[in-house]
Amino acid sequence: MDSSVSAFVIIECNRDPSYVVLELRELEGVKMAHALFGPMDVVAFIEASDLKALDEIVTMMYTIEGVTYTDTRITRPVP
Repeated sequence: MDSSVSAFVIIECNRDPSYVVLELRELEGVKMAHALFGPMDVVAFIEASDLKALDEIVTMMYTIEGVTYTDTRITRPVP
């Protein structure tokens, strides 16, 4: 049984989202990151081996200059 987890992380930032996206794409576990139009600035898709590792990735996002808020939505498998 595969115990890996994935999530979409919606991010608010206080600097140009394109710079945040470029830095997010360098983090291990971040599979994609894109700037958005609308009230939130960035969305990232992440994959990790377990919840602890997923939490570590989200925590690392806060080391990127300009990241002020994250909203993590863990995906659930659908057969």
